[in-house]
Amino acid sequence: MKLVAFRIKNFRSIRDTDWQQLAHDNITCLIGQNESGKTSILEALKAFNDGFLIEDMLRSDLTLPVVSCRLEYEPDELKGLLDMKRLHPEIGKLFSKSDTISIKRKWDEDLSSTLEMGEELDKIFAAEGDQRKQREIKAAKMLEGIKKEYEKASNSLNKVDEELKGIDQKVEARRQRIENPQKGSDDQHFTQQLS
Repeated sequence: MKLVAFRIKNFRSIRDTDWQQLAHDNITCLIGQNESGKTSILEALKAFNDGFLIEDMLRSDLTLPVVSCRLEYEPDELKGLLDMKRLHPEIGKLFSKSDTISIKRKWDEDLSSTLEMGEELDKIFAAEGDQRKQREIKAAKMLEGIKKEYEKASNSLNKVDEELKGIDQKVEARRQRIENPQKGSDDQHFTQQLS
């Protein structure tokens, strides 16, 4: 693998270099005034490689550095480093179509660091994240529909329960009349007299 470009953010005096391409003829010169950041660039690239960072390398505002490198590779090199069968299919396609990959090293507050795949993979995972969000929205709508159906069924069940209670009361009243016919006829006689 060969370094072909770099980007340094928040490293010593460097705020953001943006992507800087290295010369194709393998000769790259850093030219500038004293204290202009030439050594900082070299130290940042070394820190990318070994992950080692000391407090002296932080900016005065203590923002944490991010160093990204774009590497050129031959397809056979990746086969030796990665198990292509275990990769996400979109990543496998990316590696087969491209000859460069970017990797960034980010540091945490305890000055430990992690390596992350670069912007090429961000696009893949952003698209996958969008698809996941769409599935979540669809599932939420389905759940909302199920909830409404459940509430509707619950209301219908409550209504049927109320009707059943009313029917039970009528049945009980009739059963009482059948068991006590004398009382029922006295009640009818009394009701007729009142009318």
